[in-house]
Amino acid sequence: MKVRDLNRPLVVLAAAGLLVGAAAHAQPAASTAGWCRIDDPGAVEAERVRKGLGLRDVDQVPCAAATPAQALPEELILALPCDRRMVLRKVTLTVAHLLDHREVFLGTVFDEKGSAEQLARDVAMSGPRSDLLAGSFTKQLPAGQMERSYYVGKYELSGPNYALLQHGLLREDGRMTETDAPACAPIRAMVDEVRGTRVLPATGVSWHDATRYAEALSAWLIAYDRARIARGEAPSLPWEDGAPGFLRLPTEAEWEYAARGGEAQSAGQSQRTYRVKGEDGRPRAAELAEIASVVTAQDPAPQGSEVMYQGRRLPNLLGIYDMIGNAEELAFDLFRARRPDAPAGQAGGVTVMGGNAQQPLETLGVGVRREAPFFTPRGPVRAPVVGFRLVLAAPVFMNSRNDKYDEVSGNPNRSQQLAAARASLLKSPDGVDRARLHQELENLKKDNVSQKLGAGQLAQRLDAIQAELNKSNAQLNDRNRRILRQQITTTVLLVNSFDNLRRRLFVAEITLKDEEAGLSKLSPEARREVESRLPTFRSEIRNLRDTNDQNFQAYVELVKELAQVPADALNSASRDLDRDFEGKRLIWYQRAKPVVDMQIQEARLSPATLNAARLAVWREQIAAAMQAR
Repeated sequence: MKVRDLNRPLVVLAAAGLLVGAAAHAQPAASTAGWCRIDDPGAVEAERVRKGLGLRDVDQVPCAAATPAQALPEELILALPCDRRMVLRKVTLTVAHLLDHREVFLGTVFDEKGSAEQLARDVAMSGPRSDLLAGSFTKQLPAGQMERSYYVGKYELSGPNYALLQHGLLREDGRMTETDAPACAPIRAMVDEVRGTRVLPATGVSWHDATRYAEALSAWLIAYDRARIARGEAPSLPWEDGAPGFLRLPTEAEWEYAARGGEAQSAGQSQRTYRVKGEDGRPRAAELAEIASVVTAQDPAPQGSEVMYQGRRLPNLLGIYDMIGNAEELAFDLFRARRPDAPAGQAGGVTVMGGNAQQPLETLGVGVRREAPFFTPRGPVRAPVVGFRLVLAAPVFMNSRNDKYDEVSGNPNRSQQLAAARASLLKSPDGVDRARLHQELENLKKDNVSQKLGAGQLAQRLDAIQAELNKSNAQLNDRNRRILRQQITTTVLLVNSFDNLRRRLFVAEITLKDEEAGLSKLSPEARREVESRLPTFRSEIRNLRDTNDQNFQAYVELVKELAQVPADALNSASRDLDRDFEGKRLIWYQRAKPVVDMQIQEARLSPATLNAARLAVWREQIAAAMQAR
């Protein structure tokens, strides 16, 4: 998109603040009985279609009930002035401790069919990268692990909700203006002009506009919750210890991890779409046209808009809509070009994610982003295809609270968690003799003190060495955990590969026997033709058998290696992996992982018994597990 396009005045954000298409103006007013037709349009539209209801009957679709925020529900519904709502979806990451995080693989892998110049630009703009991510809100899980989560808008911010700020309804006193109040008249007018669930996102906003909205809404919600707490009610925002959650723009990593539906393995960097729930309830890969709202000759944009109605395509596995196409979305981060090894050093303009409704489908993708300037010579940049969605997060450090949500000085529980996390990170990695180095450093420190050598200079140097050692330990532990998860993943994949080849081999051998048995029934000419290709067929079968034997041998070696890993580290990595795949409903994983766990345990407890006869039993166990229904 050219810069001049980004500066076009946005007609639908004129004084009236009407962010509904002009086509809707000519339609009869729809019922406003349910807030969800405006603020949860995708869910309502799906239910309307399922029930075969007309546009005038959307009020027959019941709105979801709000779940208490402190329970950290999967869907968080926040009440706003003038009977509006903001719906957010939970994004979770399972970690080992408070300082733990997950490595997520983001961006796009580009093919090299075009020119070198175009490839260099594409990769610098949206190339593959990895990042580290953890959520804000903490829930303790069994076996000592933690769920860290954040919330992201289920939809791009809608026009009616953005208008709350434009019309001064997000006051810092947190007043809940009722829908029939005179101040809500402009919002009511916008809502009445929306036919059915045809709601447009707020566009034509700058990065500063979006951050102002996040600031104003956060201040309003916190003030609103102060009044709730004073009445003895629970706050509408989730709290993390003594701090209420707050709204802001998402970081690039938060946005893309949520867009991918909480799936961000390295293999996914070559995929331009995210997965959706199929008609059978199982996850499946989506086509771009199923998830990306784009303008076409057959499906034009509403009059006066350059984007499409919200929630008209399939949501991802987290229940989030319109992450590809429709309105491009502002990120919190400043744009940095991507080098092959790291982000480039120069911080640039605004980062916008996901592409927009005016782009061809083939240019879109879940890892696509671009840079837009903050300003041009004509002033702040506000594009008619750029909007935003908000993230709900919390601070890193905060005091604790009592049962009345009063802040209490200090946070002993979090301090203990941090101490345990640090100890875990600084623990000598498995297989590395660092305990001896730690002891030598302690001895040197004692000698320095007793002999008064260097008057502190040597002590400073020793402290620096200690800090480097601590950093090295933490990096090695983190790396070892990632490697361990990858090793387990490879082992499970080998089971699936071994079983697939076993099935192919079984079919090939049956086919060969049938061909050989039928030779006597053929005419001489047909028999010569079959006999001429049988040697090639037999050779292919031998290759299949050899390949499968090699796969199985590689699998056995990996199992033996994993059996040498300390049980607590292996179990932690195994649980991490199970949670990575939880909800994906991959049949091959659900069948293969238990037999892998069982055979690792056997190799740990009885390594001497793994002879040829026992490994033949392992083959049978794998075959039985992969055929299970």
